[in-house]
Amino acid sequence: MDLSADEAADYDKLVYFLGTFPVNLLEDSDENPLVDEHGRQRTSAKLIDTKML
Repeated sequence: MDLSADEAADYDKLVYFLGTFPVNLLEDSDENPLVDEHGRQRTSAKLIDTKML
């Protein structure tokens, strides 16, 4: 998909904005971090209810 210059600029702004959101880190019931096979703390996506914006 080809974007116009304005669309590409808007996309870059959106990517930057989303990068400011805090990461949702996963923990077990004792608040210990859950890690993957490489030892990095696991994360999950948070859904944004855009209808409420």
